[in-house]
Amino acid sequence: MQIRHFNIILILLLITFFSCEEEFEPKIDSSSESLIVVDGMISNLPGPYTIKLSLSSKIESPEYTPLNGFMVMIEDDLGNSEYCWESHAGNYITANPDFRGITGRKYKVNLISPEGKNYQSAFEKLREPAAIQSIDYKLEFASDEDLTYDIAGYRFYVSTGQAPVDTNYFMWQLISTFKYTADFNIYWIWEGYLRPVTNYDTLKTCYKTDTLPDIFLLNTENMKPPVVSNFPLHYVTTETRALMERYSVLVRQFSMSKESFKFWRIIKDQNTNLGNLYSKQPFQVKGNVYNPQNPDEIVLGHFMVAGISEKRIFVNRPEPPVKMRYPVCSDPEWIFENFGALPEFPPSSWPIFATIVNNKNALPNKWCMDCRENGGTIEKPDFWIDE
Repeated sequence: MQIRHFNIILILLLITFFSCEEEFEPKIDSSSESLIVVDGMISNLPGPYTIKLSLSSKIESPEYTPLNGFMVMIEDDLGNSEYCWESHAGNYITANPDFRGITGRKYKVNLISPEGKNYQSAFEKLREPAAIQSIDYKLEFASDEDLTYDIAGYRFYVSTGQAPVDTNYFMWQLISTFKYTADFNIYWIWEGYLRPVTNYDTLKTCYKTDTLPDIFLLNTENMKPPVVSNFPLHYVTTETRALMERYSVLVRQFSMSKESFKFWRIIKDQNTNLGNLYSKQPFQVKGNVYNPQNPDEIVLGHFMVAGISEKRIFVNRPEPPVKMRYPVCSDPEWIFENFGALPEFPPSSWPIFATIVNNKNALPNKWCMDCRENGGTIEKPDFWIDE
């Protein structure tokens, strides 16, 4: 499995970080261009695994330039190799669907360019993942100097069981899924003529899944006992529709090497110190991939070997007196005037959905009636559980 948003565009890293670490600050010229960027991972979870190869670009004008034509393989310390095929430009996927990382084994990536240049990472042990003991949540309030009220929301917390070793290097990534609804039903469809809709709630309910940009880090050095208890993770507020109906979060816990932990810490420091969330590429940091024939050549990015454990939690909409403050569709006069102007809309805009508001036919913004316009899908996820 692989961490998404790990491409040439910035990973947004807003991380709560409590640990003691030695300094590790490789200096790379921020004006460097055309450096190889490696984005890949192997874990104990089922594959396929993906290795992404691209070229770096200027920080002030980031762009994604994939590298194709490479020979890519993942090797273990027993001499086994798994080849990756290029599914599309710069995207290399393990070919064997049954290939899976095994805890205790060591793995590295090996890359050969079309010109015959070799790049590889050092072997890293795939650690046995520590179990997630619990995922909890609390209703919390955050202040904002621009608002006259405190923002309500849920903060999620993770606790671990006893890990196989005392010193662990953890990273957490969250994937959220939430159920939400459009504000109005669809009662009419215009396609040159007006026809009524019987299944008016077809596009009423959607589910939206996002890999959250927040990545959280913690190590257990000098912790007695070396157990994580109620470590704060993502905060989701009532300012959006995420908590409108029902919310779920899948927490992935990565048990990684100290070197991988250092890499991610640099990424975090690099981006949180800039003050601008989209001002830096994530791979302006030298990773663990190198050219054995030319060790001075800078290769960006990282190939990570990590044990992963997962746990999912569902939460419902906060109960009153908590107020939901996400934007809702209103009933200004123009939505009724728009309905009367339907014959003036060109065929390129058909089909047009319309609704009934206050017992009058109306044509509000499409996102008020079609939940898909807010980025979701009407297909319920296989894992979804309604209370």
